[in-house]
Amino acid sequence: TRHLRRQIDMAPNTLDPSLSTTVPTQRILDDLFEGLTRIDGKGVVVPGVASSWERSADGLTWTFHLRPDARWSNGDPVTARDFLYGWRRTVDPATAAEYAQQFAPLRNGLDVAAGRKPVEALGVQMLDARTLRVELASPTPYFLYLLTNNYFAPLHEATLRAKGADWTRVGNM
Repeated sequence: TRHLRRQIDMAPNTLDPSLSTTVPTQRILDDLFEGLTRIDGKGVVVPGVASSWERSADGLTWTFHLRPDARWSNGDPVTARDFLYGWRRTVDPATAAEYAQQFAPLRNGLDVAAGRKPVEALGVQMLDARTLRVELASPTPYFLYLLTNNYFAPLHEATLRAKGADWTRVGNM
């Protein structure tokens, strides 16, 4: 069994990336989850689960290509569906994520978070298992940085469905 030991200055309020709101929790989640992009030691956005991406000329459409070797701890591949599920879950009003408004740059992000549109209207779609397309409401220069935040993490849907509210407990995650 592998262990990661980390000193923290306060207990995490949750280990659910959709619900995290504190810096100490975010530090732990950075060790547990990787998004499409991450920030390197020099503060530069670099590929995370995405090996590469393209941006349309108008800056409104981004296409991300996932690393074929990206895996969950149980060996399942990390897929575009995991991002689609995680993002929709976070912005869904039923989840009550405090940071759902961070999806505002995505097409229909605020309308979905406010319950005015269904989660399927969020500007994200899975093109295939390793390709995710994101549509923005307007050009967003900081978009790649935004994706480094925990609430943009992929989620393993089968685990959440099987374990329910206990999915973040030891032995379940």
